[in-house]
Amino acid sequence: MSTEETSWIYSQIFKEILYDIKEEDRANVKEFCKDLYINENTFDLIATQRQLIEEYDSLRVTTADSNPYVALGNLLLDKKDYDRAEHFYLKGLETEKDNGSSQMKILTQLSRVSVGKNQLDQARKYQAQANAIKEQHPT
Repeated sequence: MSTEETSWIYSQIFKEILYDIKEEDRANVKEFCKDLYINENTFDLIATQRQLIEEYDSLRVTTADSNPYVALGNLLLDKKDYDRAEHFYLKGLETEKDNGSSQMKILTQLSRVSVGKNQLDQARKYQAQANAIKEQHPT
C-alpha cells in the first residue's frame, strides 16, 4: 500500500470521527489536524481496492470509541503521532470525569503514548492512576 493510499484511509476515518465532535469544536480540531483532512472523496478512492477496504475496516475497529476525542487519540496513536494523540486523550479524559472504566482505558492509552515518546516515568504514572481507579471501581 502506498503512502498516498494510507493517507486516504486516515483521512476518511478522521472525517467520520470529526462529525462526532461537538459542532463548536470541529473547526479547531480540523485545523489542529489539517494534514489528516483531504478534500477528495476518500471513501470512493478506498472503495476501488479490496486491500484498502480491508485496511480501512481494520483501522475503524481499532480506533473506535464512543468518545470522539479518544477515537482521535486512537487514530493518532496508530500513526505514531504521539503529541497529538496525547492532546486528544487528555481532552477525552476531561469529558469522562464520572466514568471510571473510560478513565482507566484512557489512562492506559496515555501510558502507551508515553512509552512511544520514551517517557517511561510518565507512562508508569499514568498506569498507576489507571490501577488506582481500578481498585476504587472493581468489576
